[in-house]
Amino acid sequence: MSQHAPLNPTAPVDAASDITTRFAPPQAHVAPVALDQAQARPMWFSVSPVKLLVMCTVTLQFYTVYWFYKQWNLVRLRERSSIIPVARAVFSFFFVWGLFKRVRDSEGAAGASLNAGGLAIGWIVASLMWKAPTPGWWLAMIAPLFLLPAQIAMNAVNATVSPGNARNDRFSVLNWIAIVVGSLFILMALIGTFLPHRP
Repeated sequence: MSQHAPLNPTAPVDAASDITTRFAPPQAHVAPVALDQAQARPMWFSVSPVKLLVMCTVTLQFYTVYWFYKQWNLVRLRERSSIIPVARAVFSFFFVWGLFKRVRDSEGAAGASLNAGGLAIGWIVASLMWKAPTPGWWLAMIAPLFLLPAQIAMNAVNATVSPGNARNDRFSVLNWIAIVVGSLFILMALIGTFLPHRP
């Protein structure tokens, strides 16, 4: 009678498992597809119309220069162009129409009704009124009103292409400091303008 080795009940399973492991195709690690940063970035600098109006008014248009810089910087990143945002912000009289035209053309219907030419001319004329004799220079204070339709269109575009983008409708500490200082300056200018001058 021949001697048989004891059967190992797990042997067939282990062998089959070893064969499966050896000849199985390599498992590739699939990483989550990252969202393209260019798509996640908003097309335009977001700010609420109220905040834009307040900041441009009380800072005597200094916030306007900042606003133009932020918008042109996003244009530079999006179009991968060699434009200089600082220069276009400082010399915004020459580039405001180009910016508004881009807003009108962005995302089709969101900015389709924007009157780029009319708003640009209105903003330029109002901004130049600060050179007018007293009290005509106060008309320059209405210049930010011509930026509001463009900003509303910008916010509408951002809501479509970048829904998670911050609305930027709150006033920061620096904003409040600028509001207080600017308001005091405007108040003193009002007093100096309308109080009778002694001969």
